[in-house]
Amino acid sequence: MSQYYYDVIIAGQSLAATLAGTLLARGGCRVLSISAPVEPPKGWLSSSFHLEKVLEGMGGRSCFAPPVPFQVLTDQVRLEVLGSCPFEDELRREFPDNFSAVSGLFQDLQALGQRLEQTLWDAGGLPLLGLSSRLRFFRKGLGKQLSLRALAKPLASRWAGIRHAPTRNALETLFAGLALADPGKLSLAEGALLWSGAHRPDGISSQALLEFLQLRFEQFHGVTEDPGKMRPLEHQGERITGLSVKEGARCAGGHFILADRSMLKYFPERIAARIKSSPRPVQRSAVEVQGEKSPLLAPRVILQGSSPLRLEIASGTQDISSVLEYRPCDGDPEFDPAAMHQRLGLAFPFARMEFPDLPSTPGEASGATGASNPRLGFPGAFNRLQLGHNSWLCHGESVLPHLGAIGEMLVGVAVANHLLRIIKPRK
Repeated sequence: MSQYYYDVIIAGQSLAATLAGTLLARGGCRVLSISAPVEPPKGWLSSSFHLEKVLEGMGGRSCFAPPVPFQVLTDQVRLEVLGSCPFEDELRREFPDNFSAVSGLFQDLQALGQRLEQTLWDAGGLPLLGLSSRLRFFRKGLGKQLSLRALAKPLASRWAGIRHAPTRNALETLFAGLALADPGKLSLAEGALLWSGAHRPDGISSQALLEFLQLRFEQFHGVTEDPGKMRPLEHQGERITGLSVKEGARCAGGHFILADRSMLKYFPERIAARIKSSPRPVQRSAVEVQGEKSPLLAPRVILQGSSPLRLEIASGTQDISSVLEYRPCDGDPEFDPAAMHQRLGLAFPFARMEFPDLPSTPGEASGATGASNPRLGFPGAFNRLQLGHNSWLCHGESVLPHLGAIGEMLVGVAVANHLLRIIKPRK
């Protein structure tokens, strides 16, 4: 029987794991990715400090694109971000009586987000890999006046002093849409990272990013294998030793990365059981709109409501194709077609809408609910990055689900940097 050895074997696919695999291969590791052809990341993809640093280091400037404007729509506010009008002017128009407070809030969050990402970069990643990673973050954060205790404070405390209900509603709607989560459950760290990413001057092309990472992975001699040939991982207690494929070849490995929950069935039960439930996954549904699109409507829209909801609108003025994204809440009555039609009326007030693949009830959405664990080492984290002796979790939705693509970048860089520290790659 043929045998092969890899420093790192990645099971499944995620943006975090794709990034980590490329960084590991670039660092000289022998990397095997067991995954189907990777599709471009779905949903809103915003840039981030970590992503920009990685792409600049690998010559990936071609992945950058003009930022996509988005709007926050409530029954009393229309606030546009990254549009043709300066953001300060937008705030002054929509919040004339609270301009100073709201403007100061956004400036503070942006500055905090930038300091936090720089600190995480300097520390080599998230403080979710044991005591050593926490100590690195603590040392790097001292000079930037960052502490995990302060970062864990509720984001909503930053606008608690604003008494004007429409202003508070607009702020809550904005962060609910960015996180697809209840803004009352977001930490200050999450809010700062989300706003720092949403307000960056550069955008990212998801297709170009995927193609670039795949190209670099192959250039650095990374290997891809069909997941249909995979058999359960072999292990001795806490240590995973390798796997076999259907043709009889055996792949031994030093470290094993779980990239998505669909591959849990191949991992030892005691290791798979350590992944705690995270919020119900983001749901996506097409929306077919018959009517005219307002020229004032941005390509992306966040809509008010008791559950987070955002909309991506295709170009065109009639028969508009759109995709809505939302995270179902247990028992939320708004996720039925009639209520959804009413909510979308803020964006399309006189249009007819059809939802060809919208679940009729929120209970049809898969996934489990849960709460983040502040003791893990970083605000908003639901799971650790290390699962067992030599197994690792590299899936942003399972670790930092409220941060979207930003969380994927943070997780991917953290896992790659940690493994590069403990593996001695070939020169």
